[in-house]
Amino acid sequence: MGDAVEIDHHIPTLSGSFSGTAPIENIKIGYGTAFSTPMRSYTPADLGNRIKIVWSGAEVRGRDRKTVWDGNLHIDGNQFLDITPINFWNADHPLQLLDDHNVAWNSITTGGLSGFILELEKQNDGSIELNTRQKNIKVNINKIGFKPIVWSLGGLEKEMRIYRLPDMQERKTFSFSLPLENLSDGMTPVYVRLEQEDGHLAWTSPIFINRKI
Repeated sequence: MGDAVEIDHHIPTLSGSFSGTAPIENIKIGYGTAFSTPMRSYTPADLGNRIKIVWSGAEVRGRDRKTVWDGNLHIDGNQFLDITPINFWNADHPLQLLDDHNVAWNSITTGGLSGFILELEKQNDGSIELNTRQKNIKVNINKIGFKPIVWSLGGLEKEMRIYRLPDMQERKTFSFSLPLENLSDGMTPVYVRLEQEDGHLAWTSPIFINRKI
């Protein structure tokens, strides 16, 4: 990590092995400011009754960047069995489980992410109504799957994501070997971004790959 290499026009291969402090959810390869399709530690066949909902981003760079996500969620035709907060660190503003159909919160982001994981009684029944200061959303639970549903909300990468997780996700290690087919001529910084189920992120230092023109 943190090296610089020079190559000709052959396609190099990037290999990596990672150990996390919580289950690893996905890994992306960064090419400058662009990212590859996420590599996930599970498949669509592994999905279960858990739904992950997160919001992230900021208004601007620098001062006045915070985005307010205060809101609530109501589930109709189903109910919660459990709820796991993600990055609710303020002891004065915990995630509020009102009953087995409703949850409320006060939340801000300044570039990171917050949210929660819901464990549902029924895998595909009912609908979720999500209301925040940034956007109001209603989605049928049977439409939530492996690929995140994403709402882009402007600002600095402000967005909301909803997707499904396996019932049990215990994999804290991840290895891969991937041909770097998206390299341009000249210098490209290549790095890896790792996201854990608990919302924690890790980034490698870039490898600067100089492809001769």
